[in-house]
Amino acid sequence: MSKGENKIVDLLNTAGLKFVREKSFSDLKHGLFRYDFYLPDVDGGPAIIEFNGEQHYHYVSKFYRTPREWRKMQEHDRRKISYALANKIKIYIIKKLIFLRKVMFILIIRCVYNTLTMMRY
Repeated sequence: MSKGENKIVDLLNTAGLKFVREKSFSDLKHGLFRYDFYLPDVDGGPAIIEFNGEQHYHYVSKFYRTPREWRKMQEHDRRKISYALANKIKIYIIKKLIFLRKVMFILIIRCVYNTLTMMRY
């Protein structure tokens, strides 16, 4: 697990949010792809968090032997995003650690709001 993913785990645990690491869906066609984090209830529905390092946006030889392998990973990312959107699963893609606190703040506020709204009834 990367440092960024470890930070996400810490923040989710601190916020008391339920989540599943490395979630996969058997009906995701053309391969069994895993999402970094699956949250069953964020703002009234499921959500996914993907923490994408620089290698998701640029060919980095440290991670891929060839540019072809990198392009294949990009296609996998596209399929994962399309699957989430088609199945009404919110998807949060964190591109850099600097955005992590902002995204987690939004998720926490939405969960708290959702809980408080349900308590009123």
